[in-house]
Amino acid sequence: PFVDVLKLDVDSYDCALLEELLPNVQAHLLLAEINPGVPPPFKFAMRYHPRLLPFFESLDTIQDVPIRGCSLSYVVDLAARYGYDLVAFGIHDALFSHRNVRH
Repeated sequence: PFVDVLKLDVDSYDCALLEELLPNVQAHLLLAEINPGVPPPFKFAMRYHPRLLPFFESLDTIQDVPIRGCSLSYVVDLAARYGYDLVAFGIHDALFSHRNVRH
């Protein structure tokens, strides 16, 4: 079964969560937060670590962490493994549709 939309925006280890979600949850549309500071073709993904939450809580703002989240190239490759194609990208978000939606 499909859900209509899966949106992921946690300002940190988004790709690690996507790697766990995508094998188990299928969506017609996937909206993922992207770090635009890492341009294609570079691939980047912040990984989970138990000390991340205390580190983030110690900061005045999440903006103090310049490199976080996922690069567009990383998410495009990850999403493609589970049947998603990039439809649009704007500033901080990428929209993907599942191949089953278009058939």
